[in-house]
Amino acid sequence: MVFYTYVAMDDTDSREGGCTTYLLTRALEICRDSGYSIHFIPGLVRLNPNIPYKTRGNGAVVFCVSRGNTGGLDTFTSGAIGEDLVVSTYSYEKCEEFLDDNDRSLFQKFKRLVDMESSYGHDGTNPGLVVTCDNFGISHYIRAVREVYPLEMAFSTLDEKRNTLYHGLGSMRGLVGCIGALGWCQNYRSMGMDHTYEIISYRKPEFWGKKRDVEPDIVRSLDPELPGTFNNYDFVNDKPLIYPNTPCPVLFGVRGNDYRELSRVRGMLDTEEMERWQIFVSNQGTDDHLVPTPLEEINNYGSVITEGTVQESSFTIKGGHVFLKVADGANSVYAAAFEPTKNFRNIVRALYPGDRVRLYGGVKGDEKEADAPSKGMRPALADGFVKVINLEKLEILQKTTKLTKISNPICPGCKTMMKSIGKGVGYRCRKCHIRSDEEGASYHVFHRVLVEGKTYEVDGVAMRHLSKPLVRIGKENGKKLSEIDFFNN
Repeated sequence: MVFYTYVAMDDTDSREGGCTTYLLTRALEICRDSGYSIHFIPGLVRLNPNIPYKTRGNGAVVFCVSRGNTGGLDTFTSGAIGEDLVVSTYSYEKCEEFLDDNDRSLFQKFKRLVDMESSYGHDGTNPGLVVTCDNFGISHYIRAVREVYPLEMAFSTLDEKRNTLYHGLGSMRGLVGCIGALGWCQNYRSMGMDHTYEIISYRKPEFWGKKRDVEPDIVRSLDPELPGTFNNYDFVNDKPLIYPNTPCPVLFGVRGNDYRELSRVRGMLDTEEMERWQIFVSNQGTDDHLVPTPLEEINNYGSVITEGTVQESSFTIKGGHVFLKVADGANSVYAAAFEPTKNFRNIVRALYPGDRVRLYGGVKGDEKEADAPSKGMRPALADGFVKVINLEKLEILQKTTKLTKISNPICPGCKTMMKSIGKGVGYRCRKCHIRSDEEGASYHVFHRVLVEGKTYEVDGVAMRHLSKPLVRIGKENGKKLSEIDFFNN
């Protein structure tokens, strides 16, 4: 019998300005030296991207270990620490035992790691650590990825568990991420949920803080060479996407649908010498955060899929941010294509009043002046508060016809040009008194660059971790979160 212990970490980052995934690899070293075996692949779980109190990508990590006899189980290489390979088993089941003295000793070692190496005290970082043999339901993940998960609920959940140890610093809000990530990692396989993988390599400490040597030409070749990967290169903006923008410990990260294909990446990138690497299973690129929501039910800090009709032509404010007002009956909302979305803003600018659209994105309300639009600022309602959808994708459901009048109608009797008798009323010939409706005038039909039925996404440089790229549609590794029958799992 093999008994499993799960370890979750969130909001830690390394003291040198790195990331939680790097500390996870340090934790794997501790497990190896303590006689624990690694099961399957560590999880990198992204949570609600709209939460205001988060650090960067709002992601937590989870891995599963055991001290039981793993002899006879199939193994594979899921990473490396220096020259030492990280060997994982294919077994990845729910917990079946209780925490023992070895697990409690392991927890103390992780606690010291978080206390000594996390960047607590910087940029609002509030680390969390959970070691458990308890099971966490999928509902914890759903709440953490789609809503605001109260910190008080996190403490209550952890205190109710019988075989769980936890530790945190500061507000300990990282515990919310730990619980959400455990809910995903313990359930995504049994429920057949969509998932992806990412291989992350890490720099040697002497390179931390220094500029990376990037290889645009080689990165461009990853897509055709490894067709299961995605978001490697932004060909529109001519920018590699696998390298972080900060000089942190991460050397590169490549995402894909098959972890076996990702293992080839290391031999293709001729980069600076790496210290270690690890493959993660993840909810990245799944759209798990998006919830179909009518306009009237949109709430702050959620992520929605909603429909409406364009009410006004878009407008651009200082900084290059483009805003669009969309309504459905008595309800309206602003949608925004912010400057980092680059060329996607031209899609928003090409929309006309009357176009019907489906919007995908995160909702953030903000306090602004009531006359903000006239000052070239973000839009606001009369009470100074407005909810804005930060667009990730946009689907053209129905296009309106854009017309410009060329001339008034010609009288069929005297062949002279008719005169308008009022907006929307029509035309009348002054001599013959013959009348014509609005359709009698001559119009120029504008060519629309937008394609009805097509979905457009933001440029790669602005794509969120959770957003499903269009290239993944039809290539999922499981069901959408909205398709899961939670009552029968």
